[in-house]
Amino acid sequence: ELTNVAKTAVGTSLGLRDDRSTVPLLGLGAAWDVSKTQQWFFNISEGYRPPLFTELVPQGGTTIANEDLQEGRSIQYELGYRSRFASGLVVDVSVFSLEFKNQFGEVALPGGFSTMLNVGRSLHQGAELAVDYDLLAGSPRSQRSLRVFANAMLLEAEFTAGRFAGKTPQHAPDHLVRTGMIYYDGHLKVGLTGTLSGACYGDDGNNRERYIPAYANWDMTVECKVPGTPFNFIAGVNNLFDEDYYTRARNEGLDPSPRRNYYFGGAIEF
Repeated sequence: ELTNVAKTAVGTSLGLRDDRSTVPLLGLGAAWDVSKTQQWFFNISEGYRPPLFTELVPQGGTTIANEDLQEGRSIQYELGYRSRFASGLVVDVSVFSLEFKNQFGEVALPGGFSTMLNVGRSLHQGAELAVDYDLLAGSPRSQRSLRVFANAMLLEAEFTAGRFAGKTPQHAPDHLVRTGMIYYDGHLKVGLTGTLSGACYGDDGNNRERYIPAYANWDMTVECKVPGTPFNFIAGVNNLFDEDYYTRARNEGLDPSPRRNYYFGGAIEF
């Protein structure tokens, strides 16, 4: 850092950090084609989460850099089944287990200071289901489609070791559903999509000030192609039902998401 007024004001040293790491990642996957439209699959994969610049060199005036911050490592196991039916129905279901080591978290220190630490190990387990069905599949007008879809995740997450053992990791709701429908006829595309999330915490300490309530948010989009031209008109409404909801927590508390808003635009294809 060359300049940081917040740190200078309280006498905190500016940050300087040189960090390098080499992390090999391994993975193994297998699939069994039961038929042309059905498949079982299994995979094991390792993941890597490097410290961010703001974690290696924190920006806050009272946040102290941790010289011993280690990269996060994870390993995930997944077993699933997918099928595509002639009727226009596609189904994908799986169960998973994800173990995350060296999880990052901000920890309070005496004197009003804080620092970023490797707060422990967490375990995420659950199931995912994706369903996509075209209600107009097989229609004489082959360009038309009316897709109804839903992607759902059921999750159980918990710290299994470290200073937050027994608590729930941040931003880990017990369910998350994305659903909606999309109509398309070659010139017009209309979509209604929704996100339904369970409650969660915005920090690993599970403080009530950073408790994010459950919410449901819906968006609508419209795309229209002008026949015989390369022009497309685009419009949409975000937060269609003007709901109060939150998706992010800050040090000062919850950060409210935008209320109902609109957008209009155009595109040229060439």
